[in-house]
Amino acid sequence: RNREAMSHARTARIRAAIRDAKLRDQWRCRRCGRIEHLCGSHVAPRNVQTPDDPAGIVTLCAYCDREFDAIHDLPARAEWLRFHRLDEFADWLAERDGRCAV
Repeated sequence: RNREAMSHARTARIRAAIRDAKLRDQWRCRRCGRIEHLCGSHVAPRNVQTPDDPAGIVTLCAYCDREFDAIHDLPARAEWLRFHRLDEFADWLAERDGRCAV
């Protein structure tokens, strides 16, 4: 029962972080500008970031999120972010994983 309560609280924190990231990004995809079907995409996996940190969440539409989510290599993710002028997220990732520094 306690584990269930902790899981619920963690889920609520992650949802709040995604909402905060979308608000920060003005409810637009940071790559293409779409306003429909938005996702809060985690820049890095959980072993690199805490999932409830809005600084590590980028707002992407479902199309862009699919493209980004297909990249599993962290340096390649950082390269994708830089290519699409999302340097703040690439820098954030580089701070947590030195292989991503340019």
